[in-house]
Amino acid sequence: ITCEVLMLSSHLALPRECHLNQVFHVFAYLKYHHNVALVFDPTYPDDDFETEFPKKDWTLFYGPVKEKLPPNSLAPPWQRFYHVYFC
Repeated sequence: ITCEVLMLSSHLALPRECHLNQVFHVFAYLKYHHNVALVFDPTYPDDDFETEFPKKDWTLFYGPVKEKLPPNSLAPPWQRFYHVYFC
């Protein structure tokens, strides 16, 4: 079941209806197998990403480039999203 859950989690950015159907299959499996459970840790990891991965100036390597965005793209929410997996 770990493999299936991890594969479904890779579609969190752009889920489709077929992915929702597969989630229902996972929950149906858990319903009929009472000794199995999904455990979610609601706490955030205690990592300091600002000190572990400091921002670097790459303009000497890449030059003055700017990322091209599609004209109909949404504005990013600028919130951090954490994926934590326990196997």
